[in-house]
Amino acid sequence: MSSPRSGPTPIFPPFDSGSRYNGPTRPDQFEFISDPADRKLAALAAAAGAVLLTNDRHLLSSSPHPGVVVLTPGEFVHLNRPGSSDPL
Repeated sequence: MSSPRSGPTPIFPPFDSGSRYNGPTRPDQFEFISDPADRKLAALAAAAGAVLLTNDRHLLSSSPHPGVVVLTPGEFVHLNRPGSSDPL
């Protein structure tokens, strides 16, 4: 008899209403990002103090962003490996 297959272990706990950010954001402070929809994400990450993980070329090409850290998922994993000298 084989054991049940388990799925991947999540890095973060599931989102719930307690983790929702309801404060103000300032997308107008991110006009250097060419895509207006991406400005909203950068503004939310900055306001919430979150790291923005993305493979979006608009966000990555306009890096660095004042007030927000933008990383690819691979960069995030690399920085958060055990023994990393620069964990987030």
